Amino acid sequence: MGPSFNLFPFLILSMIFIITGVFQIVEYYNKTVYFGVVAALLVAMWIDGLIQPIYPGANQTDTILYYLTLGIFTIVSAGYAYNIINTWEKIKKIIGHDKALKVNPNYIKALNNKYVDLTAI
Repeated sequence: MGPSFNLFPFLILSMIFIITGVFQIVEYYNKTVYFGVVAALLVAMWIDGLIQPIYPGANQTDTILYYLTLGIFTIVSAGYAYNIINTWEKIKKIIGHDKALKVNPNYIKALNNKYVDLTAI
């Protein structure tokens, strides 16, 4: 019997991408809620990975590769979430500069800071 391939990590990664898109579409930049959702999905992935056997009769190499794959998915997902949160912080700063420029369109410091933050994205 050949190894079965667990698609659950791919499903979790896809869900993280979809949730990120939803947060960005509705412009809901709450990093605590986002991080909580991503962390819950990663915990679910690890629980599934630890409970579900790879396949009956799996050798040690298959088991190591399976958990290594889960680890790589975790690192990629956490890095992606960290990058998204940093981008949201920059977007919040730009929104703040826009508000200041609405009050005073000639406010040079806000215009300069907005330019700096836009080039950092």
